[in-house]
Order: sequence, then C-alpha cells, then structure tokens
Amino acid sequence: MSIDIDSTNVRQLQNQAAKLLQRYHPSTSFFYATPKYTMLAQGPLTRLETLEGVTEREEILSLIRKEWAKPMSDYGSTSEERNHRKRRIVGAIPFDMNVQTQLYVCENVHISSSLRKEEIPYETNRGLDPAEIVMRSEPNEEQYKADVSEAVRLINRGHLDKVVLARKLHIKSSKTVQAEPILSALLRLNPEGYTFSVPLTKMKKAGNNSMSASIDLQTQSTVTLLGASPELLIRRTGMEVTANPLAGSIPRSEDPVEDQKRAQNLLISSKDLHEHELVVKAIATALRPLCRELHVPQKPSLIATETMWHLSTEMTGVLEDSSTTSLELAMAMHPTPAVCGTPTKEAKKTIDRIEAFDRDYYTGMIGWCDEEGDGEWVVTIRCAEIEENELCLYAGAGIVAGSKPEDELAETAAKLATFLQAIGLKEDKRVMTLSRGDQ
Repeated sequence: MSIDIDSTNVRQLQNQAAKLLQRYHPSTSFFYATPKYTMLAQGPLTRLETLEGVTEREEILSLIRKEWAKPMSDYGSTSEERNHRKRRIVGAIPFDMNVQTQLYVCENVHISSSLRKEEIPYETNRGLDPAEIVMRSEPNEEQYKADVSEAVRLINRGHLDKVVLARKLHIKSSKTVQAEPILSALLRLNPEGYTFSVPLTKMKKAGNNSMSASIDLQTQSTVTLLGASPELLIRRTGMEVTANPLAGSIPRSEDPVEDQKRAQNLLISSKDLHEHELVVKAIATALRPLCRELHVPQKPSLIATETMWHLSTEMTGVLEDSSTTSLELAMAMHPTPAVCGTPTKEAKKTIDRIEAFDRDYYTGMIGWCDEEGDGEWVVTIRCAEIEENELCLYAGAGIVAGSKPEDELAETAAKLATFLQAIGLKEDKRVMTLSRGDQ
C-alpha cells in the first residue's frame, strides 16, 4: 500500500512513532497502529457531509468517487511531504448501514514505523476508580444464555446456520474517562493487533430516526471509538489483496499447559471448524468476482491475543480491475459471517429481534483508503465508545449448532477482558464447561 516506508528512512520513522502517539488527541485525530506501521491523521478532519442520511452502499461509494475527483492542493516536493499530504479517507462504517457512516477526508496524515513497547507510556491513572464505577450488562448474563438457547433452537430448525449474538457492557465512572492512557494501554497489551481511535459525532434519537449532533471536529468530539481489533477485514496494496477472517474462538488460560491444550483442542473442534468454514466460504465468495486469482488455505491456523485463541485463515489474491479500491472490497464483504452470521439476511433479522440494543459501530469496520485505492480496513471489535464519564463495551460470540450458552457467555467475558484490562479492571474468570475437542 502507498505508505512509503523504505530502508532509507526506517530509523527516522522509528524516532517519529512515539511522537505521533504524543500528538494524538481523541477529538481531532484518527489514530491507527498495526504491527507494521503507525498512522496519525490530524485535524482539521473534513467530514463527508454528503454522506449524511445515505444508507445505500453504492451511493456511498459513488459519493466518495466524486470526492476523489475534486482538485487538491500541491503535494510537496519530497517523498515525506507527498506521503503526509496524500489525500486519504479515514473513519468508521457501522454494522447496520442505517446508522450514519462517518468518514473524513484528510491531507495531514503522518505515517511512521510500528511503535516499540518502550516508546509507549505506561500510565496507571486512566480516569477510572474501580471503587467508584457502576457496571451493567445488557442483556444480563442469564438473559444472554437464554438468547443463545433461542438462537440454537432456530439453527436446529433450519432457519439459519450461524448467528452472532453480542453483549453490551455499560460502565459509568465518577470521573471523566481519558482516552489517551487507555490507547497507550491497548497498544502495550495488544502489540500484534490493529489499535485504533476514531472521533464520532454523537448520535441522537429523534423518533425512529438517528440524527447526528453537529460538532466542530477541530475543537471537540462527543464520542471516541477506541479499540484493538485482532481481525483484518481487507488490505489492498496495488493489485494485491489480503483478508484474514477469524471465527472459532476459545478463552486463553493463565496456566501454560492448559492454554496449549485449549489451543490444540480448538484446532480439532468440529463446532469451531464448522463456524470458521462458514466465514471463509462467504468471504471467498465475495472476493472471487473481484479477483483474477484468490488463494484460500485448506485448513485454518491459530492466532493468539492477550485473552483469546482464534482460528485464522489468511487469504491472498490479485485484483481483476486496478480501479477496485480497498473500501469497495470492504463494502463487498461487510458484514461477514464472523460478526453477523449466515445466511446474512436471516442472521441480521435474528440479531434485530434478539438483541435489545443498537450495535452502532461495533462489528462495523474502521480504516483508511487513499486516492490510488490502497488501504486497510479492520473489523471493529474489542472496542468501546467513550463519552465523558461513560463507556460502552461490546463483545459477541458466534452461535452454531452445538453451541452451549455457558461457553458462549464465557467467550464474551474473555473478549470483554481485552478492553477491561486496558482500563485497569480485571476480567471475569470463567471456566469452560467442556473441552472444545469433545464437540
């Protein structure tokens, strides 16, 4: 992708990585860090107002093509200046396209190498006092297990093959929650993940319609979407594309022997392999019409985060048409069965009926796309929305035939732990009810 990191400036970029983190401000910055590079897009972030109220994917993409057609200012003479001034679209796309897509055009983009752990500040004061917070799960644990049972019943009756059910955890603090130290904590805890921060306008309800509060992104942002996703949705670099879906998971154990046992059992779990296969097939089906070559490994591998083991398949391909952008690829895949289910329409209807809250940007996607079409988009999971002294955390589990309510609840608890650790709270320790290898 057009990032212009080469051997001649790696040392300089390494020195810049920590500076980018220092310059980050939640209300005026799009921050995106991967194991390979760090990106900071700073204000003024020009919100694409033409997307207001637009819900159709093709219309969104058409409006973005028109944006690229507009003239822009001089790039500058040096490679570094051109890289910084290259126009990019960054932002967040929701799970449900009826929620407002929030994308921004920016030229002031800085890119460096990946952050080294010693460059990331360690701050214990994150604006949260464990003794002065109130936590509430929506739904509560018993209701979530009942929801899983209902989903399994629908699957057994042949209504669908898989559905992802989520929980929302509300946390209210006695103090304003500071995003900066939480971002640092996420970077330290998840060095192999895709760590992000996106400013969002506050969504207010007016009858049955969602409306955005008008704010000046140069001075403030009402909501910050912050997280550390393990899942790459799509990356486009020239004609080459990469997708890395994750599906089939198990919480990690602090006991190294038990941890390895869980990992190996996940690799042979018929339930989880079936869940993973559904996702891989759907993504391959979405990408094949857009690629002249697509390589899909026959078997998944394992990847680990701080809290979870995941089944992973990395697909690589070559585009059929050089004009197909990373955002168009991402839109063609969204939402994947990894976050929604399959068949998509039936799974989405089940989510709408069972889940009592709006997901908003959770299980959507965040990322960037430049004028050449290169870019990277990740699935918006292991995340929270921060507003003043409140946080909303999200986690979900894929429900298929054979899913057990207690295990799926344990999986959501382990996934919530990614963000809970970052804000200084310990995860709920749960024991799996049975070995994945027995399913």
